[in-house]
Amino acid sequence: MDNINYVFDVDGTMTPSREGMDLDFEHYFENWMKGKKVYFATGSDYPKTYEQLGPWICGEAWKVFCCCGNSIWSMGEEIHTDDWVLDTGAKDFLTLRLNASPFHLRTGQHFEDRPGMCNFSVVGRGASKEERKEYYNYDLKNQERYNIAREFNNAYGNIGIRAQVAGETGLDIIPKGKDKSQIANMIEGPIIFFGDKMGVEGNDRPLADAIKDREGSASITVNSWRDTYDNLRTHYD
Repeated sequence: MDNINYVFDVDGTMTPSREGMDLDFEHYFENWMKGKKVYFATGSDYPKTYEQLGPWICGEAWKVFCCCGNSIWSMGEEIHTDDWVLDTGAKDFLTLRLNASPFHLRTGQHFEDRPGMCNFSVVGRGASKEERKEYYNYDLKNQERYNIAREFNNAYGNIGIRAQVAGETGLDIIPKGKDKSQIANMIEGPIIFFGDKMGVEGNDRPLADAIKDREGSASITVNSWRDTYDNLRTHYD
């Protein structure tokens, strides 16, 4: 068996955000992962991840680190969960930013509590695919999520809570040290990590930073599942 640990973000790396895998990529990946130590590291919960990746890939993965590693699954069973919740003061801060956003659309479910973290979205979790894309394009131009993350981290970073840009529309709010960086401590040996949010305030950056000095390890920035597909075929087949 290959001694490398392959770790993949999900949204924007294995799939379009909140969607399932491309069928050609899925069939290729099912064969590719045989004989390899494959893990997933996502901010989403397990039911969403299971829906996106499917039962076979989730079941064959060595572990699925959901909610940035605060909910850990192995062979369809949860083996660890964290019960931290975001305090009301921090939620009030984000609610003020929600109300001040110039983006015109609100679809509800702006806060989603997950094990060990909270996901915040201006457009809301109730947005359709088209509404999510509209907000994504708005955010690309205006960098609203990065600006909110910086403001939040300036206000709450000194008490150990951080905001990170995640997926197409959200922010992950998480205690310091309970982000994806903790996953590095749960895996021994070299790690090759694929993710699309490696930039400052991105939720893949902490794991990338945690493995940068680990022998044989590397972080690979992708812009879509197509980049991941092409990279695997070119460099890791």
